[in-house]
Amino acid sequence: MRWRWAKARWTGYDGRAMKRFLPLFLALSLLACKPEEKKATAPSPSPTAAMSLADALPSAMPSPVLPKMPAPVAGRFVFFDDFENGTAKWRMEGGAGGLGWHHLKTKSCGGLYTMILGTATNGEFKQAKAAGYLVAVKPVDLTGTKKPQLQYDLKGANMPPDVITIRPEIRRAGGAWQPIGAVAEARYPVVVTFTADLIPYAGSVIDLRFRGEIKGGDQPSKGVFLDDVHVVESNR
Repeated sequence: MRWRWAKARWTGYDGRAMKRFLPLFLALSLLACKPEEKKATAPSPSPTAAMSLADALPSAMPSPVLPKMPAPVAGRFVFFDDFENGTAKWRMEGGAGGLGWHHLKTKSCGGLYTMILGTATNGEFKQAKAAGYLVAVKPVDLTGTKKPQLQYDLKGANMPPDVITIRPEIRRAGGAWQPIGAVAEARYPVVVTFTADLIPYAGSVIDLRFRGEIKGGDQPSKGVFLDDVHVVESNR
């Protein structure tokens, strides 16, 4: 009798014994069925995210490495500014009623930072007139060059297009400002690269500025972006 009871207990026919070991069986089953946890890998922050984080943290944080403009295919940079590091190379003059040249943190024109001829927030405006200059603080040294060329990017589509115009101007030391290149109107919904020939000024030192004009009108306008201003000496 004792043998049969013990046999029944170990073979699972005794209800009281099953109740006693049931929690242990369930725990072992759950452990066996638990899926393997995957270790999450933190994504690498982009330069934009790193800069946003740096602005948010109260403690000092090293500045992220900003992307650099690749060297020209055939030539070298004589002057270059993509506005990624602020406006230390430029002086903003003129403007009226909040309209003029402003420095914006945006990705609208080939980079994170850019200049805009419009309002400080790139907001719409009407019935306004203003003219302003974005002037390079230091002269551009063209000595040793033979085929210098000014290049810059513009973006902006307003109605009518000629409500905003931009054109570069240069001068030799002590001379008068001379417009170069074409007059650009606000008719470019995507980034367009403009060029202006500086060969007549090769071998000299020049001042550089961008003249912007905003005409009055009833149609809302938002401005024109200017970015990646550079002078290239071509080897071709």
